[in-house]
Parts: sequence; C-alpha cells; structure tokens
Amino acid sequence: MAEDRPAALLTGSASGIGRAAALRLARAGYDVAINYSRSEDAAQRTLAELESLGGHHLAVRADVSDDAAVATLVATVGEAYGRLDALVNNAGLTSQTPPDDLVADEPQLPLGGVKDSGWGRSGPASMADFTELQWITTREGTGSFPI
Repeated sequence: MAEDRPAALLTGSASGIGRAAALRLARAGYDVAINYSRSEDAAQRTLAELESLGGHHLAVRADVSDDAAVATLVATVGEAYGRLDALVNNAGLTSQTPPDDLVADEPQLPLGGVKDSGWGRSGPASMADFTELQWITTREGTGSFPI
C-alpha cells in the first residue's frame, strides 16, 4: 500500500449499498477492503471492479456476528494496510419471510442480527488500534462520509 493512500474497510460490501460505497471510496483514492460472509462470487466481481480502478484492494470473508471472525478481519486489514481511515458498517442479515407473515411482537435482533460490540474492544486486533477513524453506519445513517 502506498503510504499516502487512505484505507477503508467496508462490511457487507460484496453487493448493494456496500459495493457502491466501496467503489466510491476507491474512486476517491482509498485502498479498500471489502467484507462478505456468503456472497463470494459477488465479492470477487466487486474486487475485480475495484482493482480496475487502481490501488490495493482485498476481499475478506468474515461473519461479523462472530467476535473471533471480527478480530481476524481487523488483523487482516491491519496487516495489509498498516492503517485504517474509514470503517463502513454495512453488514446485515436478510430474511426470506414475506412481509405479510411478519408479526410485530416477534423478537428482533439489533442491527439486523449483526453485533457491533466487538468493533471497539482493545487488543492486538482491534478498531481501537486505529486512530482518527471515520465511522459510517449505513443502517442508522450515523457518522460522516469523508468524500
């Protein structure tokens, strides 16, 4: 990675909003790490498109609801870039339940089933290791897009 290029990690970025954000960041000069859980074919297509824009990009499979997988994801990105300037939390779960079958009193998982508790914990593979980090959470619209 070039020292002058910022680095970004985007969860749930093989397709959809995450993919669009990854491409936008790459066009703005970021080295981009995309994350996926099950959509390997889509992730490889997105990675190929990122690579066509120049820079150093990677695709990392990780289930962000698993604390150990998050630690490995963060360590992988840290090793690849040595820095992290932006994190886009876009991962979520989808349901095949038809809208008419949804019941309002059924328990719902927070953030679409994705736990966010692991991102700020201290340790060798932790988001706390990265200073000046821009946080973007697409589900809640928080944070600021640096572009």
